[in-house]
Amino acid sequence: MRTRVEYKYDIHPFTKASFSHIEIPIYNNIIETVKKLHNELHYFNLVSWDLALDQKKQIRSMIGKIPLMLKKWHC
Repeated sequence: MRTRVEYKYDIHPFTKASFSHIEIPIYNNIIETVKKLHNELHYFNLVSWDLALDQKKQIRSMIGKIPLMLKKWHC
């Protein structure tokens, strides 16, 4: 059974903007943070995480209690 689907794009499918030169800083840290946050949501199987990095490369979100949860893990 396939549980994960990944689509990789070199260019945006509509605008044709190139992604080849873009690098996401601390990408692995972001993924680990989302996994930790998701474990706090016991009644949700699917969540759309809308996170961003500030100028100091700290993970930020403005949704509900997520900023408090991010502080909990010092992200």
